[in-house]
Amino acid sequence: MVPIGQGLMPPVPDTTEAGTIVQESLGPAMQALTPMQRRYVLALIEPQKPGADGMNGTAAAEAAGYQGDRKKLAEIGSRLRHNPKVVAAIHEEALKHLMGARLLATRVLTEIAGDVTQKGADRLKAADMILNRTGIIEETKSEVVVTHRRDPKEVIGDIVQMAKKLNLDPKQLLGAHGIVIDAEFEVIEVGSTLGLEDIL
Repeated sequence: MVPIGQGLMPPVPDTTEAGTIVQESLGPAMQALTPMQRRYVLALIEPQKPGADGMNGTAAAEAAGYQGDRKKLAEIGSRLRHNPKVVAAIHEEALKHLMGARLLATRVLTEIAGDVTQKGADRLKAADMILNRTGIIEETKSEVVVTHRRDPKEVIGDIVQMAKKLNLDPKQLLGAHGIVIDAEFEVIEVGSTLGLEDIL
């Protein structure tokens, strides 16, 4: 009988081609994985040589130490990519790599902005991006004022229509505002219409 926590195979050392994975440098999602799962995540994200992309799921499973033919490795890779813990670790490591790329992006922007052989539009765009990301942004304010004026009789007509739909007496609604309406709900006299639009 094999004791709990010990497999039949000797444990695969927790290393990458670049060396040992330092446990303290890992985020919480990576720490929650097994050593093989960690190597799988790193193989997916880290390029194996400069200028290359990370591996696909099958190759990453093989590089992580999983055993089997291509079909079996593809199944393992697929299962790992759908494992919530592995997905969280992929996200964590990808974010770490992007944050580390900020220095490269800064250097590239600075080089483009300072290179007089570049097109003026490219240099200007690079300079604008640098300023926007360093807090020196151009502030643009626009103020739009819209004034909408309606004829008082039109407003009264709308009130009368609404009152009819709600089975209310438009004479009672409008009489308080000094407006006289006949039996056919036609406006006879308009007193003060101040604030009439507010009762619509």
